Amino acid sequence: MKKILLLLSLLVYLSCNSNPISPEYVKDPRDYTWTIDTIKYEDTTIIQSLLSSIWGSSETDVYAVGHTDSGDKIMHYNGSLWEEVNIRKYGIVATKIEAVTGFSNYDVWVSGQTQIFTGQKPNLWGSAFHFNGTKWELFNIQAETFFIGIWGGDPNNIWLSGDWGIVAHYDGISLTPDTIKIAVGSDSNFFVYQIVEHNNVIHSVSFKYPYYYWHKKINNDWVVIDSFYAKGGNYKWGAHFLKTTNNKLFSFGFEGLWELNGNQWVKMFSVLSSLSGVTEYYMDRYIATEYFGKVYHYSNNNLELIKDFGSGFELADVWANNKECFIVANIAGGGIASKTVVLHGK
Repeated sequence: MKKILLLLSLLVYLSCNSNPISPEYVKDPRDYTWTIDTIKYEDTTIIQSLLSSIWGSSETDVYAVGHTDSGDKIMHYNGSLWEEVNIRKYGIVATKIEAVTGFSNYDVWVSGQTQIFTGQKPNLWGSAFHFNGTKWELFNIQAETFFIGIWGGDPNNIWLSGDWGIVAHYDGISLTPDTIKIAVGSDSNFFVYQIVEHNNVIHSVSFKYPYYYWHKKINNDWVVIDSFYAKGGNYKWGAHFLKTTNNKLFSFGFEGLWELNGNQWVKMFSVLSSLSGVTEYYMDRYIATEYFGKVYHYSNNNLELIKDFGSGFELADVWANNKECFIVANIAGGGIASKTVVLHGK
């Protein structure tokens, strides 16, 4: 009996004096203090910039990419300032830089296009640029396209999507081209905006004026599941995907956000213009940006406006974690967005 009492006393002592596991800190986006990060380019003659995509591995390792009137750029934030990434020193001549994603600070992927010479002829091939923690590497396909979108489920499963229905898959070794086909005609391009894999099914969203298409890859064929006439509104899904940590699949863009439920897209909420970005900053909690200056918090089917920067800020994309938020914004000047800044919440 004494031994039992002694053992119980020891267990009580250990439980009272052991260090409890501290819950992970999560900054409430409604409590952010917002500042504006300016972006300085190596080329001081740049007048117009239109960066459009952002991703980070942490609040001290963030990339923003897009267009300027001096060529497309990759910018990097190190926790204190934004600096230009020069991929030319690795022999990469990028003619387009469109979107960025990644898995860690040593595994970053950017989609776009490069100029490759075969003999005397310049070719503009669809390309991906990969940072491995030490240097930037080039992957391309021998097809005239540019990759608009990029999505990665893991480092060995990355999809790039481009114009004229040309897409490509990276399996951890090489980039393999593929084509999504519809009756395009010669009057209009066919843009595949993004591809995602969800529950072992590959989905794509694409646009050929004035129709949006939703494809699935079934038995190595891209099959049209649904389409809609986009002119005049009444959208049925958006141009972008977000796969969440609890395995939801969202689509967002013009008019709002949808969630895939079985074999149909269910509208979760609406906006007046377009959702330009949605990011999961913590488990099933999201920050969404509407093009004309509005920032929302979305959780448990509840949408809340947390910041309105005004229509002078055209919000292009957002990335956040449990501590900080970064929004690519283009400041309108004379009716044309002309200068990119990063709206920084923390």
